[in-house]
Amino acid sequence: MLCTMALILASGAAMASGDCPVTTAELDLHLVRAMAAFEEQRLLDFEQHRRNAEAAMDCLGEILQDQALLNVHLVWTERALLDGDAEALSAGLRALRVLAPGFRLPASWAAAGRAVGEVYSEAAELGAGREVRLPGRLVVDGHLASAYIPAERASVVQIRNADGSWSGWYVLPSDPTTTWLMAREARDPAPPDALAPVPVPAD
Repeated sequence: MLCTMALILASGAAMASGDCPVTTAELDLHLVRAMAAFEEQRLLDFEQHRRNAEAAMDCLGEILQDQALLNVHLVWTERALLDGDAEALSAGLRALRVLAPGFRLPASWAAAGRAVGEVYSEAAELGAGREVRLPGRLVVDGHLASAYIPAERASVVQIRNADGSWSGWYVLPSDPTTTWLMAREARDPAPPDALAPVPVPAD
């Protein structure tokens, strides 16, 4: 949830700098640099590159898919590992195993201690977890017009802006209506003919 709020507070940063929309390749460059910094334990550089990626996600020219999508999950899971946040780490690992079946802990992650291995084992056992219905045209982990959002694992959510670009962010498990309202806020002001309907309570 903190990652979501940070992105919303930074909303419009890419547009303000004149770099909107950002290409997936540009975003992925920040992600790859963040992962390299993590491996080399350059933690300040890691966070700077992660923040650059977070800002870039505010105005992408396309839907995130394939390796770039996976790299977002990797970088944010590394952040959870650095923060010592077991819940966020578990949510990230569960997502990684959905997007990359058979995903194993990288050596640098395993070196963080036995507790990381325990969280990984628990995440592997729990699996993807349940999803909740959220009517509307959110993109969830690269799937357009998704009507469901994961309730127990992390996901990358995107919503289309009025200009055709995509605002996106990394979402930890939270109430789906809260996620929806944050999505709408991220693209505010919305046009009168907004692309997505107001959510209804899920069963």
